[in-house]
Amino acid sequence: MIVSEVYMHANQMVPPQPTVTSRNRRPLFLVLLTVLALFTTIPPAKSAETNSVSERTPAQMSETRAKAESGDPKAQFDLGECYYEGSGLEKDPSEAVKWYRKAAEHGFAAAQSKLAWCFSRGIGVDKDDVEAVSWWRKAADQGNAKGQKNLGACYALGEGVKEDPVEAVKWFRKAAEQGSDGGQFNLGLCYLRGTGVQKNPTEAVKWFRKSAEQGFAPANSSLGWCFSKGAGVAKDEVEAVNWWRKAANQGQAVAQGNLGISYAEGNGVKKDPVEAVVWFRKAAEQGESVAQYEIGRCYAYGLGVDKDLTEAVKWLSKAAENDNADSQSLLGCLYALGTGVQRDDATAYMWMLLAADKGDKEAKKLASRFDQQITDWDAQKGKRMAQAVLDSRAQASKASLQGKTPQR
Repeated sequence: MIVSEVYMHANQMVPPQPTVTSRNRRPLFLVLLTVLALFTTIPPAKSAETNSVSERTPAQMSETRAKAESGDPKAQFDLGECYYEGSGLEKDPSEAVKWYRKAAEHGFAAAQSKLAWCFSRGIGVDKDDVEAVSWWRKAADQGNAKGQKNLGACYALGEGVKEDPVEAVKWFRKAAEQGSDGGQFNLGLCYLRGTGVQKNPTEAVKWFRKSAEQGFAPANSSLGWCFSKGAGVAKDEVEAVNWWRKAANQGQAVAQGNLGISYAEGNGVKKDPVEAVVWFRKAAEQGESVAQYEIGRCYAYGLGVDKDLTEAVKWLSKAAENDNADSQSLLGCLYALGTGVQRDDATAYMWMLLAADKGDKEAKKLASRFDQQITDWDAQKGKRMAQAVLDSRAQASKASLQGKTPQR
């Protein structure tokens, strides 16, 4: 992911998949599971304790450098920001880290937090989660809210430190009580899931609201989920749509997908297939697999858009490659029929097997029947292709877990 207000590892949690056979059977996106990816490092954003380096004149830049070289920690941090952002100076992450470190060693909390961020992402320095935790802890111990919420995220994910949900809640709470929108959101998520604290949806909604009041998009999206499910608040689909729309207009992919489903099914808003496609597309273009499936389905059946099987295959393929079982199953059918794509029994069988491997009962039945209709050569090839995909994913998952193991 790119640097933004929040880092979200979309591939860490996969929302429950919709069914292919009927829209009425398909659940809404479970925002809870997708936004759990927020339990990850949050980069230090500019706050009142820093100056906007982009507004500095050449004379001010010279003054900043002079102060930095004389040992002024705030000036050292600001100079690091200039190098980090390429503002007034040529962008140089390594030089940024050099100045962050000088300020951090003087005990400047904002620099400690930013230095931790660089270690966590390998920006200007070799990636080192353990070192990142060390610097975030220094910042957090000084009461730095960004350091606190990021230290909580490390405990929640087990990145650079042993996973400890209770300790994560402790640090999220400290950040939340200082008004950190990310800390408030993550604390709400803990209450909603009962992770590190007793499950309490009402308390979750309280913290989501505090975060949402600051315009935090994932909190807006989560409130939409709470209202849609009646979790911690009276069920209200109209209110759910209101919150999802806020988050969707902020570019939040999960909210865009949920808003699309609301329009597709007429939940909390007048049914409008065309508007549904608009929001599915926005989410799909951000890589949201369920939305990719939905827009592919819309093109396949002409729902809110002219029927276009080639376009359907395009979007279903993207979703299938993102491990969406419904897309894998439907794509398998299209390959088997040669609809929108050249017929390929081995590829069709591969997608059916992958969908079945994810527990899709209909896909299991489909794959079993299809196995009896194709040649042994195609069946064996399809099995090999499917196994290769599964092996590749298993290796990637193992590497991801190893990457979270603290190394000294």
